[in-house]
Amino acid sequence: MKTSSTETLTWIQLKICIDQKQLACIEEMLEQQGACAITLLEPEDHPSLWEPDPNCFPLWDEIHLCALFENKKLAKPEQKNRLSALLAEFHVNQCRFESLENKAWETECFKYFSPIQINSKLAIMPSHLYGQHQMCGKILILDPGLAFGTGSHPTTALCLQWLSEQAIEGKSVIDYGCGSGILSIAAALMGAAKVFAIDTDPQALTATANNAAKNCVNNKIQILPPSQAPALPGDILIANILAGPILQLKEKFHVLIKPGGLIALSGLLTTQKLQVITEYQDRFQINQDFSLEEWTLLSGKSI
Repeated sequence: MKTSSTETLTWIQLKICIDQKQLACIEEMLEQQGACAITLLEPEDHPSLWEPDPNCFPLWDEIHLCALFENKKLAKPEQKNRLSALLAEFHVNQCRFESLENKAWETECFKYFSPIQINSKLAIMPSHLYGQHQMCGKILILDPGLAFGTGSHPTTALCLQWLSEQAIEGKSVIDYGCGSGILSIAAALMGAAKVFAIDTDPQALTATANNAAKNCVNNKIQILPPSQAPALPGDILIANILAGPILQLKEKFHVLIKPGGLIALSGLLTTQKLQVITEYQDRFQINQDFSLEEWTLLSGKSI
C-alpha cells in the first residue's frame, strides 16, 4: 500500500526572487504565515561579497529567498494560492514550491563535517564523532552552526596553527571577531589564563557561549561586544576578520595589547597584506606572514 505524499513529505520550500528593499516586510509576512526558516541566497550571476563594511550586513539588489514550511501549512492548493496572492501584493509574481523529503535537518550538515587535525597539538572534532577517532593533542569539540568558524576555512586553519605555536600558558588572549568561538576555545584549551571573545554579532556571542560550555572552558572565556572590550591590555590579540575592518581597527588594537604583546591578523587575501603591513607599521612590527591558498595571516608585536 502506498503512503500518500502528505504523509511522507514533511517540508515544503518556497523559492522567490525579491528586491532587497522588500526584504524586511516579506520576511515578516512569511513568518506570520508559518515559515520556520528563511534563507537568503546570493544571485548566481552576482560576484561574491568578500569585503562588507564593518557592522553592515551586505545585501544584493536582487535576493533569492528560500522559506521552509511544514507540509501541513501548504499541503493544499488553496494554501499555496493564498501565499502567492500575499506575495503578489509585493509584486512578487513568480513563486516556486518544492516538496522536500523528511530528514533530520538539524543534523543533516553534520555528515559533511569531519575531524580536522590542525597539527600535533590541536584537533577539532564534531560532537557526534567524539571518541570514534584517534587524534593528537588537545581536542576541540565543535559542530557546524550559524556563526562562522569550524576550522575548515583557510583563515581559521592559519589562526589555529599560529595560536598552537605560541607560549599561551598563563597569558591573556583577545579574540576579536570571535564568530563561533573556535579561537577563544583553542586558546583556553592551550592554557590561557583569560580569554576575551569579542564580536559585533549577538548570534556569534551566543554561539561562543554554547561552544565554550561544550568544551568546559566557559569559566576562562569572557564574551563581550566591542563596547565592553577589556580596559586592561592583553598579552595576545588575534583577529580573523577582513582587511577593511582590520585597517580601521588599528588604533583600537594598539590600545588592547600590551607593549611588546603579540598580534595576529587574518581574513586577508594575499593581495591585501602589503596594504595592512604599511598601515600598521607605526604601531606594530609585523615580522611574519603565513599563507594558505589565497589567504594570509600576518603576525608581529605591538611597538
